[in-house]
Amino acid sequence: MREQLAKILQIIEAKENEIYDRLINEFGIANISKHGQQGVFDLLGLSAGEPSFNNLTLVEAAIHNNHQAADQLFILKNSLHAYQGVKHQIYSVETDLKEAFAKHVAQGEEDTLARDEQLQFEAAKQSYEKNFAR
Repeated sequence: MREQLAKILQIIEAKENEIYDRLINEFGIANISKHGQQGVFDLLGLSAGEPSFNNLTLVEAAIHNNHQAADQLFILKNSLHAYQGVKHQIYSVETDLKEAFAKHVAQGEEDTLARDEQLQFEAAKQSYEKNFAR
């Protein structure tokens, strides 16, 4: 199951990267970063570490500033927002799975590692939940 969830995340990131290419090439949105590369926000230390969050903010700013293609950007913004919702759900499932594993199966060092991973998933889940809720 975890492999399937990881595959879904990869598919979502690929779809996001397609949108990011359009934002750069068709709409001229500056400072867009793709998954797997560092963006300007990362270099300046202003990044949440996740292109999904930073790029959505840039698209929203372009719409707010009356970009000439604001209507098209609004549609892309909705897609990016929906992808964040799916990522939140995936990290929720991952958190629940890791919690159940740590509680019922893991012992000793395995338990510590499971709980550490659970905390990482929980942090990702909360980040996506917070950004999806805006």
